[in-house]
Amino acid sequence: MMNLITKGYVTAQVNAQQFIKDNRGTVIEYVLIIAVAASLLALVKTPLKEIVDTSMTNIKDMVK
Repeated sequence: MMNLITKGYVTAQVNAQQFIKDNRGTVIEYVLIIAVAASLLALVKTPLKEIVDTSMTNIKDMVK
C-alpha cells in the first residue's frame, strides 16, 4: 500500500516539476498580467466610484 502511495506522489511531483519547467515563461506572464490588472484597477477605482456615485444621484434626481 505504501508503495502505491509513494509511486503516486513521485509521479505527481515529477509531472508538476515538468509542467513548471515547460511553462515557466507562461506562468510568469500570467503573474505579470494579474499584477498589471490589479494596479490598473487600484488606479481607476477611486475615479470610477465618483463617476458611479454622481451618475446615480443624477438618475435619482431625474426620476423624482
